[in-house]
Amino acid sequence: TQELLDKTILSPDGKRILAVYHKPTDLQSEFRLDMYSQDGKLLRKITAETMAVHFPDTILWSPDSSTVAFVAMVRGVNVESGDAPIDSGTGGAR
Repeated sequence: TQELLDKTILSPDGKRILAVYHKPTDLQSEFRLDMYSQDGKLLRKITAETMAVHFPDTILWSPDSSTVAFVAMVRGVNVESGDAPIDSGTGGAR
């Protein structure tokens, strides 16, 4: 899958990096978020496939680097127009 890196955000202690990225099929206002170690090892996928980060310029590490704050919504909702979520065809909750 092709992923396009939008920006990285270094934690205040310099030990972790957030990668803010998107896929070409994502809505223009939707982003994904993963956490990496300082040596580039993936530590954690922050956003699930159904979660979309919005307003990437507001992503913020806590001063002690223990937590990250960001705004997220269900993927497929156009924030600007208020559209309902796009039906993925999965047939409901499991």
